[in-house]
Amino acid sequence: QHGIESCRNAGNQQDGNKKTMSFQTDISKFVKKSNKAPKDIRDAVLLKLFGAIIKDTPVDTGRLRGNWMTNIGSPNLETTTKKSNSAISRAKKALSPSKFEDVIYFTNNLPYAGAIEMGHSEQAPQGMMRINLTRFEALIAKEAKIQKGIK
Repeated sequence: QHGIESCRNAGNQQDGNKKTMSFQTDISKFVKKSNKAPKDIRDAVLLKLFGAIIKDTPVDTGRLRGNWMTNIGSPNLETTTKKSNSAISRAKKALSPSKFEDVIYFTNNLPYAGAIEMGHSEQAPQGMMRINLTRFEALIAKEAKIQKGIK
């Protein structure tokens, strides 16, 4: 559980409601400008965000990168010995049956995930989640252009 708590805190949990509201507002604005269903847009943006976090996760053995878990409604508390390719596949599989209003959790349960997130890796001194959460608005803007057919 140490890994979960550390990674949650890295997303600035005390400001979590503000981030959630911002995400919903951003997606709502985006939906109004697109012909896509809200869930499709949400899933596309989340997969880009999750993919970026996975890609920015430092690799020694690949276990940390492979332990990103996506779950609906509550955090997935499991760990796996699988390598990085399985994490994005699990994310796609988890998002598929979800509803737009569902709460999506993206966690890493390895005990050292929190330390890596907080800069204890030369490969990822700015973390994995923190750096990508700062890029979130840009990910939404990029997805909006893709959905409109602008590259």
